[in-house]
Amino acid sequence: MLCRTVSRICVFLIVLAATGWLAGACPAWASTIEPVDFDTYNYGNVVGQDGWAYSFTPQSPIASIADGTGYDTTKVLGVGATEVCAQRLFTGGSIYFAATETAVEQDFWAQATTSTSTIYGGAMVGVPLPGGPDGWGGGGPVFGVVGGKFYVRSATDVKSYGDAITVGDWYDVKLTMNFAANTASLSYKDLTTGGEWTSGGAGLQDVAMYYAASTTPGHIGDYETAGYVVRLNNGGTVDNFNVPEPGTLALLGTALLGLLAYAWRKRK
Repeated sequence: MLCRTVSRICVFLIVLAATGWLAGACPAWASTIEPVDFDTYNYGNVVGQDGWAYSFTPQSPIASIADGTGYDTTKVLGVGATEVCAQRLFTGGSIYFAATETAVEQDFWAQATTSTSTIYGGAMVGVPLPGGPDGWGGGGPVFGVVGGKFYVRSATDVKSYGDAITVGDWYDVKLTMNFAANTASLSYKDLTTGGEWTSGGAGLQDVAMYYAASTTPGHIGDYETAGYVVRLNNGGTVDNFNVPEPGTLALLGTALLGLLAYAWRKRK
């Protein structure tokens, strides 16, 4: 009886250890990969903090960490009248999404303080970084708010516009990507008014991404992202960047825990 109890305890500890390994060593075990909310950052220039750097050089404008206004009064990233592009590579390296995934969602919060604010970026941007026409890789789309309207720009610089925004309101802006069709759709939620999720407009549904598939050995045909990028101008403010776990890695983690659970039940 004692041996059986000790054996059960050992299996239980193995399950706990494996769970901890997945949570720490496998980035896909979390619902998002390295989310950024700026709350632990120091006030002032974001460049030089937590891996953030200018997307291309030379560049001198400052994207500053400051307290937000309106709905979001936590620390946020904003810019004045000057334009700045910044990026942060994932500390664990690039992540990859299979070409069969049809509903990969990424989002961030955005506040345009003027009707001419520029706020766009995201995580699905391909590699290498820097590179491309705006200082980052042109592998995937970027999205956000430009000129008072929701906005998606493809990897080949095709620009699409949707619904008008309310200046000063905070929005959760989400891009849903269908890698099988190489298209994306934008939706948003007005956080200031407590609105529901809404389509970004007819012009922002099933937009062609022209996302170039990876040529990295072992990931050929997958879609690669290396980190977060953001472009701000004329009073753009952002917060809470999120990119989801790749579905294939999530399934791997779930399968492993399933096997551990089965082993635990057999030991009982």
